[in-house]
Amino acid sequence: MKTSGMQTILLLTILSYLSEAQPTDRCTSMGAHACAGPQVRGQVLPLARAHTPVHARAATLLQTQERGSTNINLTDLIYKIYYINLDGSTDRRASMEGTLSELSPMIGVTHERFAGVYGKLDSWCIQKAEGRTQVLGNLGCFRSHLSVWEKALAEEPTQPWIMVMEDDAFIPDARKFAHMRELLEYVPSDADIVLLGPKQKPEMSPIVAQGVINKQAIWVVSAPGLPSFSAYLVKISSINKIVPALYGQLNISAADYNPCIMHVDCASSQPSIRKYALIPGIVSLEHDLAHVSARDAVND
Repeated sequence: MKTSGMQTILLLTILSYLSEAQPTDRCTSMGAHACAGPQVRGQVLPLARAHTPVHARAATLLQTQERGSTNINLTDLIYKIYYINLDGSTDRRASMEGTLSELSPMIGVTHERFAGVYGKLDSWCIQKAEGRTQVLGNLGCFRSHLSVWEKALAEEPTQPWIMVMEDDAFIPDARKFAHMRELLEYVPSDADIVLLGPKQKPEMSPIVAQGVINKQAIWVVSAPGLPSFSAYLVKISSINKIVPALYGQLNISAADYNPCIMHVDCASSQPSIRKYALIPGIVSLEHDLAHVSARDAVND
């Protein structure tokens, strides 16, 4: 009996090891390269055990309307593209209008300008700052994002998401949006916010899904503290949950040592908000590109 018991334990151990060693269905269907980790200096690093994709395609963002994902396109998903722009930033407005006039017809989603809140002149920001003028800009940005969400919610759209962009967002190649629907196949269905332009590398955040689209390796990462609100999607049904949570956690005294806490980037890091990011992002920032151009000029 003892020998039989030991053999049984050994057999179960071997079977457990073999089952854990098998590739996931996603990896098998997409090829071994889809399960490789991030590339560092030309080498492909194997993903850590915690980074193994855990979300199957049957539970992704595209299923939020209880329809088969193959029957859903971007016009079914996204109600409108809003871009936040201060009244005085006329050059940025012209740039965004030029960019979105090309993008909107490409993906079939209309765009609209939203007048940003100028913190130094806004009564709510001034009152909330309690004399801390250094946070007025952050509060204005915070107020702008939450206000555009509330505006979209009040319009009672039938689509489940809106896209929001800041006016320093830059789309280096609008053709990348042709694959946006495929990218959203990998985003978990519990998402409240999906960041479209993060700068972090995939190894810096927990990976929840990965694959290859148009010969490009892509990752979806869990991003509770990822500061990248240049362009993102927000779920309309989550707005009533997110807005009170963000207003409620504002702590003006914390701004004395961390002004970022007054910004929507940091405020949205609370665990109750399910935030994911696409890596690599499909949107950049103007100042990022300027930095790259200056660097390249020096190197040349």
